[in-house]
Amino acid sequence: MTATNKTVRTLKIEGMTGDPSIKKVTNTLNDVDGITTKSVKSGIATISADQKGCDAACKALKNAGFKATVEAQAPEKKPAGARM
Repeated sequence: MTATNKTVRTLKIEGMTGDPSIKKVTNTLNDVDGITTKSVKSGIATISADQKGCDAACKALKNAGFKATVEAQAPEKKPAGARM
């Protein structure tokens, strides 16, 4: 089994206008394999993904009518007592 380099990534999303956009972005991200959606707010989404998942999320958002760029990333924290 190969380890993935999942990190928490903040996506800056252009083109969001209100609650309907938040719902559309959330639904779009939830349909992308390999990522976990942490939160979605107007203009920003936080996901947990490796590089492949992040690229897929940005592509899916583009196809949904938004422009997404990676604003920040940080290694995902393991729960206390978790084995690596």
